[in-house]
Amino acid sequence: MGVSPANIKKKKNIMHILEINGPYVEERIELKGKSLLTDRAAKMEKLQIENTNLLVVVSSPLKSYFTKKYSIDPAKVLVTPNAVNFDDININETRKKELKNKFNLNSKTVIGFVGSIFPYH
Repeated sequence: MGVSPANIKKKKNIMHILEINGPYVEERIELKGKSLLTDRAAKMEKLQIENTNLLVVVSSPLKSYFTKKYSIDPAKVLVTPNAVNFDDININETRKKELKNKFNLNSKTVIGFVGSIFPYH
């Protein structure tokens, strides 16, 4: 993420919406430790978040994290959870049976997840 959109927003006085799916600086430190660019990255993140009209995040705890860290108005943050609406998925019964048989999932509960789990989740 660069800061150019936030800078353009300020110069042109236009609407800017930023989606951010995690506290990247903290994730980087947690996974690999600090680097020479950690402070610069933190400044960039702060600039982006403080200069957007609307921040979009994937969870309520993440909203709370950013509103507290940057003292921003919670009304400026929209939560759009990563989720699936099963009513929108239309897989016919024959295909469901084929998949269950193929992966030996008959009479089993399956929970899928792609991503990472950090304390803010």
